[in-house]
Amino acid sequence: MIAMVFAVMLQASYLDTYKKGDYKKSINEALKVYEKTKNPEPMIFAANVSKEIGDINNYKKYLELASSGNSIDAKFKLLLEDFKENKDPEKLKSYCNNFEKYAKLGISDAAYMTGMCYYTGKGFKKNEKMALFWFRRSDNIKDNIPAEYMLGYILYKNGDKQWKDFLTSSALKGDKDSIVLLANILIQESDKNNFSPETVYWTKKALVESGDKNLWMMWDKYEMQRFEK
Repeated sequence: MIAMVFAVMLQASYLDTYKKGDYKKSINEALKVYEKTKNPEPMIFAANVSKEIGDINNYKKYLELASSGNSIDAKFKLLLEDFKENKDPEKLKSYCNNFEKYAKLGISDAAYMTGMCYYTGKGFKKNEKMALFWFRRSDNIKDNIPAEYMLGYILYKNGDKQWKDFLTSSALKGDKDSIVLLANILIQESDKNNFSPETVYWTKKALVESGDKNLWMMWDKYEMQRFEK
């Protein structure tokens, strides 16, 4: 019990330093905690912060240390990095099999990647039903913005009204692609002479986020019609 309390106190120290914006110091503090406890969690934290500040070499180094401590999360992230670097199509099935293995262990990003394997038909036989299953699983494990985007896109394409829940959720989290897609769909489904407040809100946000020419043209047409009234 005492050891657990001590570990929590040590974790709080590097998290507080991170919140203050001193990222390198927070990494150093996490490394010290790892040395004392051999718990892989501080090493995963150090890896994530290293990636955030663009230090990819240390990102991989810290993941490998966490992986040696049997961290499933670290093992998956190393697999994902290897997948991004290795574009050999002959290995796609092996990667997808491994993504699915980690997805079944409850890793949200692994479930998303498994969904992409099924949706694109690269690595697995194309199966939209299975893709939707894994995208939903990914979002249920942990709010997963890419999974919400894909759910919104596929469900809209299939005429399922649930699309709006997922796409709005990811847009509210600030995802640029979700904001732009949501605005485009709302415009397409709106009375072109009378946009709803919701359509106006998301269209304005999308125009700020992107240089989507099609969106600008539709907005300009709407503004001209309003002016002519």
